Amino acid sequence: MSHPRREIWSPSRRRPVRLDRPARLAAVAAGLAIASPSAANDTLRCNQKLYNTLFDRAPTAAELSAPDPRGRIDTLLADEEFQDTFARFVNARMNWGPEDNRERNPVYNMVREYILKRGHPWEALFTAQVDVVGQNVNPSSNTVGYFENRHWKRRYAGNEEDGYKLRTAYMIMNNVIGLNLEAITVTANGGSSRDDREDPNRVCYSCHVAADFALDKVARILDRVDRQASDAQNTIFKSPEGPAQVVYGREVGSLRELVQMLVSLDSFDNQACRVAFAFVFGREEGGTEPAVFDGCLEQFRATGHITDALRHLVRSDLFCPGL
Repeated sequence: MSHPRREIWSPSRRRPVRLDRPARLAAVAAGLAIASPSAANDTLRCNQKLYNTLFDRAPTAAELSAPDPRGRIDTLLADEEFQDTFARFVNARMNWGPEDNRERNPVYNMVREYILKRGHPWEALFTAQVDVVGQNVNPSSNTVGYFENRHWKRRYAGNEEDGYKLRTAYMIMNNVIGLNLEAITVTANGGSSRDDREDPNRVCYSCHVAADFALDKVARILDRVDRQASDAQNTIFKSPEGPAQVVYGREVGSLRELVQMLVSLDSFDNQACRVAFAFVFGREEGGTEPAVFDGCLEQFRATGHITDALRHLVRSDLFCPGL
């Protein structure tokens, strides 16, 4: 059986030279041999970066030399080792440091067991009606993400004298939309009581009352700490004071309404991609790679899944430029 034939140009002649298939294969192999050192190094470097980033460890010899590193991203994102690494990263980012046991780390458990293993969208981390107990995430009609977890609630209950959970209000908005505030030292003209915070002439008024994220307004719709009933072993909560408050230009009257409003904001999408960007590149997104970040937003908004944001960033030229 004859092989098909085609013409290629010989560098030493100006007329076509016909090569049989075996000769053509030899020519292609020779070309690959010339290009292979650089390509092989790019593959090694990309594999090294992939496993350092997604698995927080160096690759094995087989993993280091595996071809098409970015083509295997779906397999790597489905690996339990990645799921554990990313869950630990998010848990550390969304807390003031991780707690000393798994039971006290509901963010870690939610990300690993509910978002990644069960394939729920990112917003479910904050809005799902589930109860987190260790690695078990079970349906519960009275919960809002991990914000009703007893360990999380106690940790961020704060110390405001009337029981208003200002710290909780801040942590919810920090986790969901990336709100980042610097606490200031209260001076003689400051004051920390509720009356002081609501006084337009006081230094705390802007963040606590006037801003879109007004911390005191958010705290008004959350349950409060019962200072008299609580002790060192148990933090007792009582019903929210109410009424509904305007936060980010919208009226909200409960924790559930607050969180549902927050995940509808553009800043929720931006925060999701900032989390993904920091995980993939080990630094904060600073606006210097707009095309890559905009692509992340596009992918995330299309599905709502954090893994699609991660996939886009890993496949970008910013991650493995040689490939």
